[in-house]
Amino acid sequence: MSTDKRHISEFGQIVELINGDIFSIEVDAIVNGEANSQLQLAGSELLRRAGLSVQKECTEWVNQNGKLDNVSKCALTSAGTLKSKHIIHSPGVMWYGGKRDEERKLRDAVYHCLESAHKNQFKTISFPAMSVTALHSFKPSKCAENMIEAILDWIKFRSQDTTVSCIQIITSHKEAHRALEDEFDTRFKVEAPAEEEHTNDESEDQQTGATNEDDDTNDENEEGSGRDTKKRKPSSPLPSGKRGVKRHHEQSPSFAPDENASKLKKTDADAMKMTQDDAMQLTQMNDLMSLGGESLAVGNNNSELDESDLYL
Repeated sequence: MSTDKRHISEFGQIVELINGDIFSIEVDAIVNGEANSQLQLAGSELLRRAGLSVQKECTEWVNQNGKLDNVSKCALTSAGTLKSKHIIHSPGVMWYGGKRDEERKLRDAVYHCLESAHKNQFKTISFPAMSVTALHSFKPSKCAENMIEAILDWIKFRSQDTTVSCIQIITSHKEAHRALEDEFDTRFKVEAPAEEEHTNDESEDQQTGATNEDDDTNDENEEGSGRDTKKRKPSSPLPSGKRGVKRHHEQSPSFAPDENASKLKKTDADAMKMTQDDAMQLTQMNDLMSLGGESLAVGNNNSELDESDLYL
């Protein structure tokens, strides 16, 4: 058997839908939802599975309490050879097309079965799909709607003041199971978005927390490195497009154009040129002096100078 649907009430009770055999479940009590007023089990699957001891108890109950002819009544017996501990017998509700208050009667039957479990301090109780057999012909959709409504009304009434903690609906009836699945989705669909929204909020909180942790980690790394992470403006900003060139020249002057070297080369050339000119002039002067000396020597030989000529 597998649990197909599960709902947890605000008071903690679990409501489950299970596809399977109710006679093989191990709980405190299962519900016989198709009992007749005399509690005669002859020819039923319950008698075959539970044994004659259960029929004997049913007969004793009728002898002591009268007929089981009202949905407000429940008969409690042992479970015979079944795995469950007890059986709660409830009269089945015949479907007459909705003209005889059948839906209310079905809700009352479910409600009083839960009250019986509460009074006997049971923790777990399992229902079949009530009155959907060929004998009672209750519509599966109406069965599902009214059973779930009765269960929720009882939980709200008893809230936490009960020992009943798990309520199961177990059936292998395909149409009834499908109708109960739809009813679960309809009744409890309001809770799904809230749960999903809560999950999204947690995810956002986790993402936000992760982001904050990353920021804190970055701050710690920055503090540990001793670097100032604030952006600093350059003290003397350079014009756009020239900053790199100027910085490169400042850092590596050996690569800058050497204008002084050109001037030195020109000066050296001029100096060399001037030296050559001076040499020519000196040569010419020496030549002239040589010629003059010869002229003076000739003049000394031809005539003698008076002292008066020296003081002109």
